[in-house]
Formats: sequence, structure tokens, C-alpha cells
Amino acid sequence: MPHKNKARLSKKTVLLTLGRLPKGLDLARCLAQAGWRVIVAEPGVRHLCGSSNVVSASFRVPSPIEDPEAYLAELLKIVSREEVDLVLPVSEEILHVAALHGRLPATVSLAAMPLDRLLAVHGKLSFVEVCQRSGLSVPDTFRLSDPQAARLVSNCDVVVKREYSCAGVGLESLPAGSKLPTRDKPPDWLVQQRIKGRELCSFSIAHEGRALATVVYRGTVVSGTVAVCFERIDDQDDVLQWVNSFITGFGVSGFIGLDLMVDESGAVFGLECNPRATS
Repeated sequence: MPHKNKARLSKKTVLLTLGRLPKGLDLARCLAQAGWRVIVAEPGVRHLCGSSNVVSASFRVPSPIEDPEAYLAELLKIVSREEVDLVLPVSEEILHVAALHGRLPATVSLAAMPLDRLLAVHGKLSFVEVCQRSGLSVPDTFRLSDPQAARLVSNCDVVVKREYSCAGVGLESLPAGSKLPTRDKPPDWLVQQRIKGRELCSFSIAHEGRALATVVYRGTVVSGTVAVCFERIDDQDDVLQWVNSFITGFGVSGFIGLDLMVDESGAVFGLECNPRATS
């Protein structure tokens, strides 16, 4: 266990909730350079940040998937013992760490929206509904079990996808007039109007509904349904306007990624949201 010293007392401490991905190491380096004392909580025995000289200490914690409550309890112990000032969730851990709202000391900041607000945009259908309430353009989207899904595919091309998924797992494209597929768990599947055009992504850092920085980019090398190389795209005013309107309307705080489509007329549509994105 790290011991207290003058250097520790003179620095604020940030707890990163993931150490195995390069994005965690990037955050650790940037925060250390900015004068923070960086510590990491990670379920894995060995991880990338554990070998970095910018990380003051690493702590092994239970897997949030296998035992969510034990995971949160251990984070709270680390926060208390290490006198943490800021808890910074990294990647998918945010969907667990956000449950610390209301459980942390008043002196500790948590860089995440409350869990109910995260889940409201994490689901692909609920994201569409949030955008519709804000007047933002999105594709028509219905549950596979909804009779409107059959009417949708009779009029336009669609994609069938899970409400909670990543990397395009299970995604299926169907031309207009097709018969919808059957699935073991229909409520978990969605039917969405297919928008033809340019697929773009955005990554933003926001605070209380104000975008502090946004990058728009596109995939340049694709493996299956996953882009593995990217290119920054500048001068995308319409895309930035859509992104900023979403961030303002939903009151976003933290890191957030968006998948967008710009159709042949230049109209921007929101496809999905990644409220845990950090790169």
C-alpha cells in the first residue's frame, strides 16, 4: 500500500476505473502531466497502466459484471483509504461506477452522469426517443415485436439490430418488402430505417450541457462491421450543430460518442450513442 508523503499531500488524487486499455493509459499520462496523482482500479491481475511510471498505485478489484456490489464497495474503500478527489470512469465501467452517485463523500467528484440518465441514451431505442423529444432527426425505429416494424420494412430498407450491442454484432440489413426475421427474444431486437449516405462519428467532452471539445471522424479501414482506422473530418458544421443540440438538450456531462449518418441531401441523423466512450 502506498505511504503518505509530502508529494502525495500536495497533489489531488484521481482514481481511474480501468487500466487494461490504451485509453486508460492516455488518461493517466495526461492527468499526471497536469499534476494529478493517478491511481487505477482494475479487475485484471496485470494491465497496461500497471507498468506505467505515471501511475502511483494499482488496486485489483472484483469484476463489476460478476459482482457489481462488491466492485462498488471496493471502489469506496479505495476512495476513502487513498483520499481520492476525483473518480474518473473509463469505458464500459461507467455503467457500473455511475451507481456511486449519492454514496461518495461530498468532497469527492464523480465524472459521470447519474445511472438512470446514462441508461436513457445507452439503449438504442431510448436514445431515439430522447432525440425525438428534443426535435433532433433520427431514423424511424421500432421494436421487432411492434406491428409498426412490419409496416416500416414494407416501405423502406431497414436494419435489424439488438437494443444493447456493440461492434455490429447480429446486425442484419434488409431491403424494402422483406419479411422480418424471427428472434428468440423479440423485445431485445429493433427494426430501424436504413439511412443511406455518409456514416460519421463524434466524440465530445461535455460539462452540464456544454460541449467543451468535439472531434468528428470516420472509419477508413473496416473489418466486418468494425472500423479499425480513423480519419478526422473538419468543417462539419451541420454535424457539430446536431451534436451540440443533443449535448445541450440532454444536459450531458462527461465523455460521449455518437454514431451519425449524413444522407444524400446533407441532413444529419443520429443512429446511436455511446455514453461510455473515452476515445
